[in-house]
Order: sequence, then structure tokens, then C-alpha cells
Amino acid sequence: MMKFYTLDNLINLVLGIIASILASFLISLYQGVPIVLIILLCFTLLLTVSNYITLRTKIVTLRSIGIRDWESRPTKMTNTKSCILKSQTKLRFFGITGNKWLKEKDELKKMFARHFSNGGCAEFLLLNPNSEACASLQKVKSGIEILNFKADIISNAKDILEYAEKYDYNVKIKFYSNKARFRVTIIDDDEIIVGLYSYTSLKGNEETPQLILKNQHENWSFYYGFNAYFQNAWDNADDASDILDY
Repeated sequence: MMKFYTLDNLINLVLGIIASILASFLISLYQGVPIVLIILLCFTLLLTVSNYITLRTKIVTLRSIGIRDWESRPTKMTNTKSCILKSQTKLRFFGITGNKWLKEKDELKKMFARHFSNGGCAEFLLLNPNSEACASLQKVKSGIEILNFKADIISNAKDILEYAEKYDYNVKIKFYSNKARFRVTIIDDDEIIVGLYSYTSLKGNEETPQLILKNQHENWSFYYGFNAYFQNAWDNADDASDILDY
């Protein structure tokens, strides 16, 4: 499995390299190592410090536009369960079927209760089970495993709404009818996890790369862009209760 390094890990890694080179340089001076080797160590140290400054500058730039981290695929820190456990007041999800959320049903119910006690809510934006986009996705993805997107969406939406109604939780579901390009999870209006969707790849969406965006109140933050992306889709979607036999 590929080792995942966060931005802070990368900085610490480079600092560790600089410290190692500096220690070697000092030992060389103490032991009377030939001047050529000392010069080489000095050059290596300067090059490493320069690369560190460049890396640090780029990381500061990424964070200034809201990008806190990135992943080549979802990890234990950003999977569905971790999002559920992290959310205290509000969760907004823009996806396709919602299957992963229902796999964590016990934790999901606890999250709804937390939201309720904190005056919060949850909003799920799922693919319209009666849309052409859903039928098209079914044809493309049928080669991966036995899936029934329409049935899954309907079943998941009904399960969530029935449970929310039972306890009077503030949970809403809407359906969109176009092809979503991004999977968006917004946690407590503070963090957004963005994944890519592919309508042609035969691989599952568990392999999607992800961006982790932070609400840092910067003018040009990507956080606001994806927050607006969700809001626009939500405003133009249909209430699930109008489509479901519910």
C-alpha cells in the first residue's frame, strides 16, 4: 500500500534531511575530513535548504487557497465513517447512491442525533433514480459488480427519510438529474472533501483522488468554489419526497 504523506509530514521530512546533512557536516569538520567532501556537504546542505524554502512557499500558497491536503485515494482519515464521526452540527453530501453512508448506519444515526441536539442538520444530494444519467451510469458500471443504482438510491433515500421522520431529525434529501463530476462532502461548514467521479472507468470510486479543503476565509479559496458548486446543485434539485413513492 502506498504511504500517504500529509503536507506537514513533507515539511518534517525535509527538515529531517537538513538536520542529517548538517550533523554530517559538523562531524566532518571535527574529524578533519578532506576539504572536497566538506564543500560537497555544504553544497548539499544549501541545495536542501533551498528546496525546503521552495516547498514551504508552495505549501503556504496551497493553504492560502484552501487546499489543506490531497490524497491519491481515500484514507482512514477521510473515508465515510471518519466524516460521520467528525461532523457535530451539519453534514452536506453530493454523491450518487449514498451506499457508503448506509453501510455505517449505526454511526449515521448517532450523527443525526448529534446534529439534532446541536440544532444542526444533514443534507443528501443523490442522483435521480428516474433520470437518464442514472440509466447511463448503470450501463457503464455494470461490468464492475452486480449493482442496481436505481434500486439502491430509492432504498437508501427511503431508509434515511423514514428514520429522520421517526425522531423528527432535520434531514433532507434531494435528487439531481445530470452527471455529477465531483463527490462533495461538507463537514460543519468548515471542511470539504472533494473526490472525482468517472462515468467511463471500470474501477470503483474507492480509487478516486481527493482534495481536502479548509474554510480559511481567504478571498480565492477553492473551499468557496466547491461550496457554491454544492449549493447551486442543491437549489436546482428536486425534493426526494416528490419523486419517491413515500
